[in-house]
Amino acid sequence: MLENERQEEILAVIKQKKYIKPKELSQTLFVSLSTIRRDLIHLEKLGLIHKHHGQVSLFENNEPAHELRQKDHHEEKNYIAKIASNYLENGKTIFLDSSTTTNALCPYINEFSNLTIITNSLKNALDLSVNTSNHVIVTGGTLKPFSVSLLGEKASSFIQEFNADLAFFSCKSFDLTGVYEEDFQQGYLKNNMISQAKIAILLSDASKLYKKNFYTFSTYASIQTIILDQKPDNKFIEMCHAHECELDW
Repeated sequence: MLENERQEEILAVIKQKKYIKPKELSQTLFVSLSTIRRDLIHLEKLGLIHKHHGQVSLFENNEPAHELRQKDHHEEKNYIAKIASNYLENGKTIFLDSSTTTNALCPYINEFSNLTIITNSLKNALDLSVNTSNHVIVTGGTLKPFSVSLLGEKASSFIQEFNADLAFFSCKSFDLTGVYEEDFQQGYLKNNMISQAKIAILLSDASKLYKKNFYTFSTYASIQTIILDQKPDNKFIEMCHAHECELDW
């Protein structure tokens, strides 16, 4: 995980500059070169940066480390999770994807009993292990680098063997047409969760609205409920009504 605010500042500078030398980072942040180098080693181990020919850049080929994504829109995720907890009942079977938004629901899940939770997230499994009255099932699959996600054919086919009452999932973005992921394996697994659940519930902060991404994993015909952190515009509300999709915020 990130050790201090300075490392967050380093990532912000690299994002702005695209490519930068450690010495320039040192001068920009008024920090010794040795300290910068130690921070860069830590960030590289997390899979957040890439060193090449004496310069550093953000590592673009993998999703940001789970610890970093958890900090984004932290209050919004907790607000969404609190609303989502109203849909939980003792004795239900639920799917949880590996998103940080869904992970925020885990403390609320731990307040219930006799639940069966099926997830492809190692972080979810650990957070839910404190309540021994619930049953936590983790999919098989391949661990995605710098992530907590188990993905691949085994993970997706594992999901298809179960039927759940509820599926809680998030997304990379969504618009009036559908819901998107940047990783098709993530999207395919989430689509299987939606298909195998009686009620599919999308959890997302409003910053993801009206953005497209690489892979469309669901349309609104397959989603029963959408929970946001704030009221969307009338166009989106009308679209939800047209698809008989419940909207909560």
